[in-house]
Amino acid sequence: MKNKIPPPILTLLCIYFIYAMDELSPNFTFTYQDIFAYLIGVEALLIIFFAIKEFKKAGTTLSPMKINEASSLVTSGIFKFSRNPMYLGLTSLQIAAGFYFGNWFVVLIIPMFIFYITFYQIIPEEKVLKEKFGDDFKIYCSKVGRWL
Repeated sequence: MKNKIPPPILTLLCIYFIYAMDELSPNFTFTYQDIFAYLIGVEALLIIFFAIKEFKKAGTTLSPMKINEASSLVTSGIFKFSRNPMYLGLTSLQIAAGFYFGNWFVVLIIPMFIFYITFYQIIPEEKVLKEKFGDDFKIYCSKVGRWL
């Protein structure tokens, strides 16, 4: 794997940068901004929860750092809509933080996070999954998008 930073830690670092840049970045506000941020945060946590539930049901590894230990290809539940719902959920947490702090810096952080996760985590994971699960993984990829 190219990625040496666990994605949840990377997400926390990104949220910290969004928070830390609050004073240096122009801010925005709108009515019910906090509620909107909380709703996105809840959506993010639900996505992550349902992804974890499917991994546990399949009895395979949850750790993105131990993809070689994957014992089964998970394609049910939320994985019918996204091949990477956990990364989608982590991205949504950052978006929620951006709205909560009203910080425009999130417009830079999110694309950088998506680029990094895609090229240093997802693509290497997909190579391992192609080797492990062959045609089943290729068929799954043809039916379900990487993010949505």
